[in-house]
Amino acid sequence: TTWRQETNSKPPQEIIRSYEEAIRLAPQSEDGYHQLALFYDKLFETHKAAFSAETTPQEQLDVLESYAEPAIRNFSRALQ
Repeated sequence: TTWRQETNSKPPQEIIRSYEEAIRLAPQSEDGYHQLALFYDKLFETHKAAFSAETTPQEQLDVLESYAEPAIRNFSRALQ
């Protein structure tokens, strides 16, 4: 799955589904959660970098909810 994100060969939602499938198959493994968290963090940083003076607070909140929150949640699961 990592090669897919590095080569941009698949859309983000498909990559997320691949990580979620890996987690479903091995729920006790921290690696799936960690890799999914890293991917969400990458998406968050990409969207955050695109913020401009015209970016509304609601748009910023949407990015936080869509990417930062799942990143934090999955980092936490990786540590359990």
